[in-house]
Amino acid sequence: MGKLKVILKRIFFPITLLTIITVASVYIAGNALYIWITHGGESAIYPAITIPIMVFFICLYVFDRWLIKRVAYVKIMVGEGLIIVGVLFLFVFQNKTIDVRFETNEDYVVVIFDAQENSLSRFSDKGVFGKELIHKSNVLHLDATMGDRKDLRILGPENWSGFVQNQGVFKSGSDSVPYLIIMKHHLDTRSWKPNQVFIDSLIAKERIR
Repeated sequence: MGKLKVILKRIFFPITLLTIITVASVYIAGNALYIWITHGGESAIYPAITIPIMVFFICLYVFDRWLIKRVAYVKIMVGEGLIIVGVLFLFVFQNKTIDVRFETNEDYVVVIFDAQENSLSRFSDKGVFGKELIHKSNVLHLDATMGDRKDLRILGPENWSGFVQNQGVFKSGSDSVPYLIIMKHHLDTRSWKPNQVFIDSLIAKERIR
């Protein structure tokens, strides 16, 4: 029993932030493995994700135990704290979104990327890095660069229970106008598609000339 206490003390003390994270990763991976064993099938995805993460943190923890014998405890805690905060900020930044939220009673909303402006200046801050624009009409004009953004999300009214989205380019002579349209409907979204003639006539009517 005495030897066990000594071993545990060497492994876990002094406790650092990485100690807590590593123990948590082992616990989560253990639960994921249990779910896979008891449920099988598609639940195999849980240990497939959590176990490599657990192994990664264990490797870091081995380095942490080596480092703590050579560097002051306070310095290690401060360093780990700064790294964790930096990783969290990086995660939040990479997952930021620029949202357009429509509020309208119409059955469709359309975004036409033909505005001659810096449309991002119309958005308000949302969270740490995100942006949001609440638009109370069903037609919105944004500049062409907004259409190339991977973090742009076009959200229909919250009371819509079903919708279908269509993205394309309207061509008229030498002009090419990108657009995105979301249409509400009460049918099966998998079997219903918007009418292209309607979309073309709508874009031709609403686009900035």
